[in-house]
Order: sequence, then structure tokens, then C-alpha cells
Amino acid sequence: MLQRHKVLKNTCALSIKKTLMDKLHAHFIGELEKRAKENPENRLAYVHIVEPRVPSPAFGEGEHEYLEGTNDFVFSIWKGIVIRAGDYALNNTEALKDVNENDRTLLAYGRFFISNPDLVDRLEKGLPLNAYDRDTFYTPGGKGYIDYPNYS
Repeated sequence: MLQRHKVLKNTCALSIKKTLMDKLHAHFIGELEKRAKENPENRLAYVHIVEPRVPSPAFGEGEHEYLEGTNDFVFSIWKGIVIRAGDYALNNTEALKDVNENDRTLLAYGRFFISNPDLVDRLEKGLPLNAYDRDTFYTPGGKGYIDYPNYS
């Protein structure tokens, strides 16, 4: 009984947290749009969002995909450019859907862009991607930044 109560309590807490975060994000985006309408010269060039497809940065690439959330609400509030990021290198179908759904959408690629200097060519041709080495992120020197090979 105690275990069931704990699971229910944790589930409710996560649900409340998600609802509050959604409202906070919507409010923040709404404020940015309101200010842009009041003074168009001060409109931000873009809003950059990360899709909630990966529940934890500790998971390996493609592990434990989160399918219950989306940032699509941003487009109903923000009327400027939206840069979306989040697992697009491994999910080309989702990338094409999102970029073609709205002419204000740009996609950002991070980790896989570092490990694949020819990323655009690989994505266009459906070629395999180089794995990245997370241990070399944010370290001095070129290792992990300029030593990944092009596809051959």
C-alpha cells in the first residue's frame, strides 16, 4: 500500500510540475511576442527551443525517447522565427515534418554536427553518422572538434 501511494504521489508531482512548466513557458513566449508587437523594432531575431524528446542528458543517443510532449504551442503564440533542436539527426522523418510544417521553422543540430563535418550530406543521402565523444565536449584543443572524418 505504501509503495502504491509513493508511486501515485510521484506521478501527481510530475504531472503538476509539467503543467506549471508548460504554463511558464507559454507565459514567457507570450511576453516576448507582446513586447515585439508593442515595438516591432525590438523583435528578437528568433526564439530557440529544444524539443522534449530526450528525458535526460545522461541517456545515450536514441535511448528512452519521450513521446508525450511537444513545443508546437510556441507557434500559436510567437509569430517570428523559431529554431528547433532535439534529436533531429537520428530522426530525419521528424526533422522533415517539423521544418516543412511551418515556413518560420529552422532546425539546429549540435552534438552530431560536431562529430560529422559533412552532416548535411549524410542526412540528405541517409548515410550513417559518426558517434560523438561526449568526454571531449568543452575541452581545450582540437580533439573531438576537428578530428572526425568525412564519410568515405
